[in-house]
Amino acid sequence: MNTEHPEGLIPRHTVRGRPRTTGTIQCARCGRNAGKTRASWPEGKICGPCFTVATRTHGTCPDCGQHRLLPGPPAQDGGPRCAPCAGILHNFHCARCTQEGEFYRRGICARCALRDDLTALLLTNPADPVTANRMVEVLCQADRPESIITWKRSPKVQALLTAVASGQTPLTHEGLDGHRETAGRAADHLRAILVHHRLLPYQDPYLNRFETWIDAKLRPLPAEVAKPVEHFAKWHHLRRIRAMATPDKTAQRPVHSAKQRGH
Repeated sequence: MNTEHPEGLIPRHTVRGRPRTTGTIQCARCGRNAGKTRASWPEGKICGPCFTVATRTHGTCPDCGQHRLLPGPPAQDGGPRCAPCAGILHNFHCARCTQEGEFYRRGICARCALRDDLTALLLTNPADPVTANRMVEVLCQADRPESIITWKRSPKVQALLTAVASGQTPLTHEGLDGHRETAGRAADHLRAILVHHRLLPYQDPYLNRFETWIDAKLRPLPAEVAKPVEHFAKWHHLRRIRAMATPDKTAQRPVHSAKQRGH
């Protein structure tokens, strides 16, 4: 039976390595001691990591044949089962979207919680409601909405998103470049998401990093030296590499070559 296990989450090893927590409660699945119980199911007490794995595993239940969440014991014949077939009485359906999974906040899933947060952040007074709504939709489509929730907790990320939604920062590559010094990684991450969903035209990531590298090299130079160097770097190397870069052929090699010449 094929099940969709959550990426990056595997059952904890019971022999090697240190446990995340210690305590007197033994998990019925991994056998490790935990400080507290996350759930009590027919097989026994379940620790937090095992609960997370269980509530992110979807597939076809071998008993009822339905494709849904499979929190039941993975060691049983045929693989894990859905909650009713495994005798788990907990209702895993999100109170808003009805998708099954782990509740993130007050009975709703992480994706719905993310939508609430982004609505408050981006749709309060948007300069362009259509674009702001599209940004919310794009960010909510993340494979792991929990990662976007964590990412947007940063004050730099919140300032960046607010600036874009309010129109203070144009939703363009040049607009995001304006946040290079204050929120470089956050701006690049947002850029990659928007390019992937075609809210921004394609731009080679190596090309963008090369522009950042040029600016960093020019900053300590005297003005009379920086000016001709900038002209050569941007009008010779950058313009040539930009013309070569396509979605099928990255600028990694020409950028590396240009940097070698610039040292």
